[in-house]
Amino acid sequence: MAPSLDQDVRAEIREQVYALLYQHPALIEWTPIEAIGLSIRTYNALKRHGIWTVEQLALTPEQEIRKIYFISAKSRSEILEKLRAYLIIYASPPHSLQAAESPVEIDLSGMTLDNFIEKWLFSLEKRHCQVIYWRYGLDGNVLTLEEIGAQLGVSRERVRQIERKAVNRLCSSPQYHYIAQPLVEILRRALLEAGGVSTEIQLAEALVEVIKADKIDPRGVVRLLLSIHSDFAPIRALRGAWGLAQLPLHLCAEIGRIAVEILEAEYAPLPKEELLARFKATPWYQERTNQISDAFILACININEKIVCSDMGLYGLEIWSRRYQDDIIAALRRLGRPAHYSEIAEAINAALPKEQHITPRAVHIRLMQNPDLFVWVGRRGTYGLREWGLDKALSYEEALAQLLEQAGYPLTFQEILARLPALRPYYDESSVAIVLGTNNRFRSFWDGTYGLAEWQEDKLATEEYRLRRVLGDVEHPSSAHKSKPTLEKTIEGVDDFIYQSRKRMESGQ
Repeated sequence: MAPSLDQDVRAEIREQVYALLYQHPALIEWTPIEAIGLSIRTYNALKRHGIWTVEQLALTPEQEIRKIYFISAKSRSEILEKLRAYLIIYASPPHSLQAAESPVEIDLSGMTLDNFIEKWLFSLEKRHCQVIYWRYGLDGNVLTLEEIGAQLGVSRERVRQIERKAVNRLCSSPQYHYIAQPLVEILRRALLEAGGVSTEIQLAEALVEVIKADKIDPRGVVRLLLSIHSDFAPIRALRGAWGLAQLPLHLCAEIGRIAVEILEAEYAPLPKEELLARFKATPWYQERTNQISDAFILACININEKIVCSDMGLYGLEIWSRRYQDDIIAALRRLGRPAHYSEIAEAINAALPKEQHITPRAVHIRLMQNPDLFVWVGRRGTYGLREWGLDKALSYEEALAQLLEQAGYPLTFQEILARLPALRPYYDESSVAIVLGTNNRFRSFWDGTYGLAEWQEDKLATEEYRLRRVLGDVEHPSSAHKSKPTLEKTIEGVDDFIYQSRKRMESGQ
């Protein structure tokens, strides 16, 4: 009887795979399961079960392998042999997990938050993945159980069951330890540095300082990561606030309320030390001296929506500085287009005395706090006004597909940029290039133009179309880096085209 993947062998494999992934982060892009050369029967059985990569296979528990149809004892022996051969070739000598590098030390350069979450959700079924996106707002919009149920045509209780199953799968998946855990550690550090409590907005800022986000909403990632980890807990009385579970989070709202009362009585901002001293002089604090630290008090004050801290370290009431919201709106209207928060800050400060200048970070926080007024347009830190209808604009993919369908033939990159504003008024040139180059709905052609993937070159390369390209009636696909052909080159191209056409006519083609 063929040997099975016993616990000792699987433990050895897990250690080697963890060491491989932590010490060689370039391999975090996954290795297709085809790389280890399994038999067709075993390969197909694993793929049907949702195991697509070598890393998934190596970290899948033995009992789950045994449940897969058509995986016999012989197949398990084959898997063991192939995995061992793979690890001998590619992995460094075995290390214990304790000796492996901390997940948070992984080199994140070149990776985006979108990449990490996509890899983490890789093992989920499509419907489970969609529920996670909607429930936690990974695309920027958080939906209730009832709203998701209406989308899927099921009850709210059924949605709850799907969510619970998906979360359990995410927590137990091999990917959690080397994909989600580094992100969790980033958030843990941010919470510790903040005093133990923080808002989703502040934590999202900490996350994107380490790893940039593309289309995914970092606040949704924060909600998901903190919700499924027992070390963290939401602060029920303060929407969008989280803390370390071992702290007295039930006191946060009351600490903020007392601080507001102190500032209201003062009618002016106070330095941190003075505000803290006055708070500790209250009877409420005197009864709880041993329960809360100074760092925890300040952290609770920092997450209170009614209190803001200036660049000079002065704490005051939010209502005293509410004019910044109007200044941001006025600045965007003057710019007439979406802009990065640093550019918005410059536009605001241009009309203010130096002592009243606002920092880019303060503008960014205000933009994130008011999604009813400001819309994140997909680039890091770039926002526009909701009144411009940005939330209703077509996605890059849909706008480009519609544009090319209307044209009926491939277009150069510059032609696409020239026509795109009719469908999407505000766009980023690099984002257009990325979509055209990576989305499977589009393809490039022999002359550097772009079109829909289903278009065939032989049908598009008609004499009329090629003649238009040669004569220059349609802009040549050069881009800003290429100069237009000289008159001599153009004439040579026309002569060559006529010569080839005559040859075809003479040969009866």
